[in-house]
Amino acid sequence: MTYKWVIQHRRDYVAFEGKTITYAGPGEHAVVVVGVTPTRVLINNPWSGPEWIAKSTFEPVSATYDDMALILG
Repeated sequence: MTYKWVIQHRRDYVAFEGKTITYAGPGEHAVVVVGVTPTRVLINNPWSGPEWIAKSTFEPVSATYDDMALILG
């Protein structure tokens, strides 16, 4: 995610070993999705605590990093 739900311009770069690294900083931020409704996403945000975010805000910000996620089961 990006910090404060701001859409950042991506500036990917190639690391010394040749791997492309997704970067849109500064402003990278990690959150935990703990609930979803048809229109909102419940986030546990380490900066501000639990908060509901409109899907219309969440989805384009998530797309900044190709919808990157880690799913634990």
